[in-house]
Amino acid sequence: MKYTPLLLLLLFSCHKQPQLPPATHSGANILACKVNGGIFSAQGVKSIYSDEYVAYSLFTDSVVFIEAETSNPRLEIVIYCMYPGLNIPVQLYFSPYPGSNGAEFYDFSNGTLPTGGNTFQTDSTHVGSITFTYYDGKILSGVFSFDAANSAGVIKHITEGRFDISKN
Repeated sequence: MKYTPLLLLLLFSCHKQPQLPPATHSGANILACKVNGGIFSAQGVKSIYSDEYVAYSLFTDSVVFIEAETSNPRLEIVIYCMYPGLNIPVQLYFSPYPGSNGAEFYDFSNGTLPTGGNTFQTDSTHVGSITFTYYDGKILSGVFSFDAANSAGVIKHITEGRFDISKN
């Protein structure tokens, strides 16, 4: 009985918190980050049967569109960047101008469409950046972070983001 407090301390100290996966460039099809300190991690390939996926699109070598969605809870991160060419490494900052670089976080967890309180976007006050660290024509990898706000001024802090996506 005199060892009970010590045993309880050992049991509770061994509980590990979820960790972010390492930043890689192997085409692992994963995007992960912290959202207000909690872990967001999506993986898989986008298809009509996918509930959870990551994907990127590269349009005419000047627009990169990255998206990731989880299924439980249903959350989505979208990052879009406009610039000429993918020269690696390159860091881009999200700007407040429509049609330029930006990021969004959607919370579908209550089952509604991403409007009003469920949509968080970068703007002139809530900014961030993305750094592309690897691109070989198929695999796109990098890191990101941003703050995004909804229409009521609630802020989501997206930190320690990393992605490693293979084009299928």
